[in-house]
Amino acid sequence: MDTMTVFLALLVTALVCALVASAVLVRRRVAKAAVAMHSREQYLLQAHQMRMGEAAGEFSRILAASQADHTAEISALKIAHQNELSEAEVARDVIRHRADLLQEKQDKLLAQGDRYSRDRIVSVCRELDRSAMVFSGVMFRPADSDVYAQIDHIVLVAGRIMIVENKYWDAVVLDGAAPREGALAHLLSEIEVSAVERGDLALRVARRGASIQLYAHGSTRSSESTSNKKFSRVTVSDVKERTPTTQVKVQAARLRSLFEAHDIACGWIDACVYYSHPNSYSHLRAHDQAVALVGSTSDLRGWLRASLSRRGSASVDMPAVAAILDGLSLDVSRSTETGR
Repeated sequence: MDTMTVFLALLVTALVCALVASAVLVRRRVAKAAVAMHSREQYLLQAHQMRMGEAAGEFSRILAASQADHTAEISALKIAHQNELSEAEVARDVIRHRADLLQEKQDKLLAQGDRYSRDRIVSVCRELDRSAMVFSGVMFRPADSDVYAQIDHIVLVAGRIMIVENKYWDAVVLDGAAPREGALAHLLSEIEVSAVERGDLALRVARRGASIQLYAHGSTRSSESTSNKKFSRVTVSDVKERTPTTQVKVQAARLRSLFEAHDIACGWIDACVYYSHPNSYSHLRAHDQAVALVGSTSDLRGWLRASLSRRGSASVDMPAVAAILDGLSLDVSRSTETGR
């Protein structure tokens, strides 16, 4: 083997050794870099976990503080609400007590008969499913008189205005009809019977103790001529210038004038005389087309139903009418709030 061959062999061997050494060195560097990168990733992961833990802790603290504040605020609101409820209940009780006192005062001001007839009117309106306002004990001073006018009941219902003249008479009532036979017929002369049937005279016969008393409303003869009848115990105890029918017609005219003074056109006003005492015995027959005569709850129901069957005046300002009457009445009662 010559020298050149040996030299080449050594050179190749040296190159191979150098390549192997370089490969080993590169591999070590790559492994070291991988270890360093892994360590850095672990460090970053741990740092991120620490930050997440700190954030979670801060969030828990904030949430706990918020929940505590919310709980405290809810408790304060509950206490305030309970106090408001207590105050409202006290105020409600005071209002109810005042309303009861006012109702008691109004009931005392209203006569027993007017309370009875008012309750019957409200009850009938409820039976008819009508939303009505009943003003009782209405008093006002007419423009044409120095004496105050008093109307027992004014009913506002379905666009209509109605006047009810209440007669709470515990007696036998003769208005528009008079018996021509029997015991009652002996109390009256033919002239008085004719006057009753024409509507010029209304009579009530009441027993007071051992005597019988005769009350005349309208034109009548003197008490002496009446006492000279066959039954000497019968006397005319009281004489009124107007019959109940005339009274309610005058009231309707004065009420219309009252509304006109407030620039309110009220249209037609229905009117009736209500003989409301449960023990009264009435001989009634309407003798004036403008005024109905009713002697029982069923008669009252029939009159209201017939009046309501006629169309009311749509032009009547019912809220304005109610506002005027509210300040003039001793009592205001309502039937159903949801009626027609």
